[in-house]
Amino acid sequence: MTGDHKTMLSTLALILLGFAAQAADPPLRGWKEFSPKEGDFRVSMPGTPEEKSQTRETPDGVGKLTSYGIVREGVAYMVIRSDVPPSALAKGPKKVLDEARDHGVKKAGATLREEKAIELDGHPGREMVLDVPESRTRPAGIYRSRVYLVGRTHYSVIAFSSKPGDRSKEITSFLDSFRLKRDGAKPRGDVGRKP
Repeated sequence: MTGDHKTMLSTLALILLGFAAQAADPPLRGWKEFSPKEGDFRVSMPGTPEEKSQTRETPDGVGKLTSYGIVREGVAYMVIRSDVPPSALAKGPKKVLDEARDHGVKKAGATLREEKAIELDGHPGREMVLDVPESRTRPAGIYRSRVYLVGRTHYSVIAFSSKPGDRSKEITSFLDSFRLKRDGAKPRGDVGRKP
């Protein structure tokens, strides 16, 4: 093998090692897996989120809503778990997800930019991108979310950034990290699960 070939192979090996090192470098360095005491899901977050719970009344009944949120480097990360009243479930998974989307868009005063159907472990969901205008309480920005209907539980995994494109790798990794914990998850009923 000539010196030129050895140099070329050495260069190629260094390039491949560099790509391998980049691929192994986690995008969420310093983040930790979080799971609430109920243990029904896990997600990576940039610290310990603040937990808030409330009971809310809807046209379909009363349900508990619990949020887990944290703000880091200008991005808000949040998971919201809410009970879906049986009368709402009777409308079917598509209608439940449509109503959740419409409520979120209206509450944020946002414009729905993108939406697609998704699944998590056979449970139906939606992935959405909203353009959110400036308000008295927040700057304008991008709201990315994935929502899932798991039995009688609705999960919203949300990231909000006031700088479009900023932290997109971290936001995508956050959304991708959400998982149901089979050992701790006790979905109430099989409504919304595909056979």
